[in-house]
Amino acid sequence: MRKGDRREKKAEEELKKMGYQTYRVKRVAIKGPFGFRLIGNDIFDCFDIFAMNEKNIKLVSVKSGYPSKEHKNDIEKIKCPSNCSKEIWKYVLRRPFKIYKF
Repeated sequence: MRKGDRREKKAEEELKKMGYQTYRVKRVAIKGPFGFRLIGNDIFDCFDIFAMNEKNIKLVSVKSGYPSKEHKNDIEKIKCPSNCSKEIWKYVLRRPFKIYKF
């Protein structure tokens, strides 16, 4: 399992503990001229996890490193309803995720 997949799975588990139902983007192996590679279809090309409960929706992008300025700008451009939050969850070793909200 890839490092990114492990981080996303951990974030998904955290969201479930908070009472959210989740959908996590799955990766698909594609055979190319130089072997296999993984392709993921991110939600709005930005988010790895869609989570919702009775009142709120969260769009979550999980990062192992620092989120790039370009990625933050892409997230800020996406419009969503007032009950929806756009978040980047940065993985920090042996600590809770650092959450950036937009």
